[in-house]
Amino acid sequence: MPPLRFGLGLCLALAAVAARSTSARAEMPTHTDGQTEGDEASIVLVGAAARDPELKALLGELLERRRVHARISEQDGFGREQLLHTEGAGSGVLVFVVPGLGGNVRLYFRAPDGERFLLRSVLLRAGFDDVGRELVGQVVETAVSSLLDSGDGLTREQAQLALTNEEAASRTTQPEAAAKPASQSPRAASEHAARPLAGGTTTKLEGWLAVR
Repeated sequence: MPPLRFGLGLCLALAAVAARSTSARAEMPTHTDGQTEGDEASIVLVGAAARDPELKALLGELLERRRVHARISEQDGFGREQLLHTEGAGSGVLVFVVPGLGGNVRLYFRAPDGERFLLRSVLLRAGFDDVGRELVGQVVETAVSSLLDSGDGLTREQAQLALTNEEAASRTTQPEAAAKPASQSPRAASEHAARPLAGGTTTKLEGWLAVR
């Protein structure tokens, strides 16, 4: 093949490859922040959690750092059927942040497959202050990553049983809490730990918080 014809053919081939590459990049879905679409988490903030704008910003930041796109919404209450219902499964991890009595915050997670769950309980010293927000954020980040990157989690039956036990315990303790607000000693008030309701071992973040 004459050199001129060979060079022309090579240029045309390279141009075709470049055109296909550009077209593929243009068709690749992206989020509005420019990140390529990948893992997602739908986070529902309930009650007092929904009224804290700094908590929303922190959760979004922590998950985006893990390349998980966070979609955050708000609602007034939480029902177990919302967690267990399979509608919407496959669109990402579903998360509920539900404040309770005495500074206790419950966190519920459903995997994208709709069949694996994690339940966590976090005791906050002073509500959603800087330390409280960081603690909730770290538990959410860790649990979401676990459901996305591993096969960990409760089965549906295990999650149903854990929720039933939780509701029974809540009905027992609510009258006592209403009659006599719980008080904490200075030492107890300074301890911050994330306790799993079920589906995992205790997650301790005191060291991380001390560094912060």
